[in-house]
Amino acid sequence: MRPKPKLPYWVYIVSLLVPLVGFAISTRGPNMLDHIGAEYDSIARAIVAGRGFSDPFEVESGPTAWMPPVLPILMAAGYWLADNDRMAVIAMFVGLQGIAIATTCLFVIRESIRIGRVGWGLLILSVGILVNFHTLFYFTHDHALLLLVSWVLFWIMTRWPSAPSGAIAVGCGVAGGIVALCSPVMAAAWAVWTAVSWRASIRSVAIAAFVSIAVISPWMIRNRVVLGRWVPIKSAGKFELWQSMCLDNDGVMDMFVMIQHPWGKDNEARRRYVELGEIAFIDTFDTETSEKFKTEPVDCLDRIANRFASATLFWEPLSANAIPQTLRVVRSIVFVFPFLAMFVILLRTDRTLAKQESAAIWIYAAVLVPYVLISYYDRYAAPLIGIKMLMVLYATASLPVSRRQPVP
Repeated sequence: MRPKPKLPYWVYIVSLLVPLVGFAISTRGPNMLDHIGAEYDSIARAIVAGRGFSDPFEVESGPTAWMPPVLPILMAAGYWLADNDRMAVIAMFVGLQGIAIATTCLFVIRESIRIGRVGWGLLILSVGILVNFHTLFYFTHDHALLLLVSWVLFWIMTRWPSAPSGAIAVGCGVAGGIVALCSPVMAAAWAVWTAVSWRASIRSVAIAAFVSIAVISPWMIRNRVVLGRWVPIKSAGKFELWQSMCLDNDGVMDMFVMIQHPWGKDNEARRRYVELGEIAFIDTFDTETSEKFKTEPVDCLDRIANRFASATLFWEPLSANAIPQTLRVVRSIVFVFPFLAMFVILLRTDRTLAKQESAAIWIYAAVLVPYVLISYYDRYAAPLIGIKMLMVLYATASLPVSRRQPVP
């Protein structure tokens, strides 16, 4: 039986968030609340203007699959409801971010109560939110939606760790398809986990796979019709691989790379994108990337190693001025904790992994692997903020300080 909290969950959440929000408001830093996803925002405004899913770089450039479709469609709905009032859409986006933060608090506090580590849970939440406060409070992008998606995955993985019945498999397949339309990386984590964890029931795996493919099929067919190519979710993968393997100096994207992205104002990449169209533009990088792998395989491996280190061991911000110096130092120190926590959890020999621990480790590793192999900078890991907190929390269960035993 799960121990009941001494106080309602909302009391813990409010007592934690109020001072943190106050700190964020009082701390000066680059305010990017009006960013609202860059390309996502540009596509959303094109949808509202009647041009369809197009124009990711603020100029009329034709149909696109540069970004996954769910967030631009949600933002377009926001523009429509707000009569094209951008400030209202920003407020909606900030509200979504607030929901994501509160959901993160709820899951972490709930798990800390379950394993009898409430003090550790509040400490980990406080530090985790503080070192990520710019991302969570000053910057609007897809990480708010994907943070919620990560909790959907965690809930599914812990609710049905083994193959469910046919009806539940259908529901999970629908969820998997929607996750895919939000993030192909998150979808890959879900798909592989389903195949591995539900392997005892081929029927359940097949049902979930069929339904998820059915959910994303209209988007794939649309891409084939308007772009002339089968694009499963998003088209920018090859361009991002070229950026990290050929353009950047060490494989981890930085501001030097970002200013040469087509989002950059009136740069060469944007002009070529508009002139060639999306698919032809992306195809122009194939030869250089292929030659890089053929002629400099050691350098390619070195870049992958750099991305691995940047994703797990050493925090490498896109901009060093994003947060105050003191918090930069703290974040650099605690950045490695989730990676170390994974090994602390895995190396325990006195018991088998709990389903919650397995789910957190799986999401953490499966989401980071594609970024390590293809392209990475610190924003890409933002949807894992909550999962990382859980991993550190679970690692504290190995510390010999609690009399209360974890509840399975």
